[in-house]
Amino acid sequence: MLLISCLLAGWLAEPTLLFFKRAPDIGLGFQGLAFRLAMLVAAAIAMKTYQEIIRGSDREVLNPHPIQPDLLFKAIAVRTVKQTWSLPVAVWFIAWPLIVNTQTFTLNDNLLPYMWLGVLLVVTWAGMIGFGYMIHLASVRVARSPSFASTLDLIRGANPREQAAFIYAPAFAFFIMGVVLMFASSACYAVSTGYWPLLPVVFLPIILGVVGSGMAVSLAKSEYVLATAILAEIDARWANLEVEDEQQQVYLDWLASKNPELKRALRQGWRRLRIWPLGAWAVGGLAFISGWSGDLQTCLVISAVGVCFVSGIPILLSQGDPKWLDLALGVDQRKVAVARWQTAVLYAQGAIIPVVIFLRNYPSLLIGLEIVAVVCGALSTILAARFRGGMWAYISFGILLCATLWRAV
Repeated sequence: MLLISCLLAGWLAEPTLLFFKRAPDIGLGFQGLAFRLAMLVAAAIAMKTYQEIIRGSDREVLNPHPIQPDLLFKAIAVRTVKQTWSLPVAVWFIAWPLIVNTQTFTLNDNLLPYMWLGVLLVVTWAGMIGFGYMIHLASVRVARSPSFASTLDLIRGANPREQAAFIYAPAFAFFIMGVVLMFASSACYAVSTGYWPLLPVVFLPIILGVVGSGMAVSLAKSEYVLATAILAEIDARWANLEVEDEQQQVYLDWLASKNPELKRALRQGWRRLRIWPLGAWAVGGLAFISGWSGDLQTCLVISAVGVCFVSGIPILLSQGDPKWLDLALGVDQRKVAVARWQTAVLYAQGAIIPVVIFLRNYPSLLIGLEIVAVVCGALSTILAARFRGGMWAYISFGILLCATLWRAV
């Protein structure tokens, strides 16, 4: 379903995503496209490897038991490969109109660059798995190293020192891979035109991944288990820092003073999935920057994409709230569903409010953003209620919706 959605999304987004294909020389446009799509794959894998190593659900089960960390790490890596192999393929499918004249549906002369784009995405995916695991395991060593204490104190803000090492690790891995991809994406087009001396540059991401994989296996033996102790210490420090009043403070909690189901959903979202409401405001900030620069089209698209994906939070709320628990507590399922939908719509406002000042003369666009929040929140709520999951189905829908919006504006 995800692959089919990406195929359709490529067709919908073709006028703006692949505008350069009509130019006499597609070189610069292709390099920009290759870099952005590869960075998309790298970002997704960076977060996936962070989740598996630092906050993976395996720890809750395996912590009380003796394990062989290197064997466990290899099993986790294999599982990651199985779960994410379709990601570079799906992203590659988004660019399929590059090789087709969409008016006549006949092949053009861009087949070779398109094939090399696929190669770049695959080597980025494979390379980021190995490199990402190495960085996140190394962050455990950095977290307890006296040599990095002053640096972590500089960037940690209000977080415990050790937590700074963890939360900045995905960004560091993403940055390093981004530098590599700047060269690899340029080399990708050069190789597609027959300039073979740059072929090794295209494979730089996977070379980085192979080196990272070897180091990760070694680091796993000494750092994987220690991460559990560090995480427990971080959680304990947060618990000590919280006072009684702060423990009751939840984002938008004041809106649910007479609605216990909504209060429950807001508290669950803020305490377990805080990155979602914060991420909504971060996306809203990016949209604000685009609007401030005068690019209202990009401003609207960024805001709409943020609204769409933040509105998927009911699916995650349901995954952390087993159905048997609702039945045991005698909870009204319809009220719970409505509360999750309300939570999605409320969180989505973080991506809308920052752009109101730029779209105030276009009330229909603002209403359209609110409709996206309402519709996407309703869809994710339905999927959550029926399947206690369905995130991949929702992501497929989100890709189609975002591509449609991209083409519409």
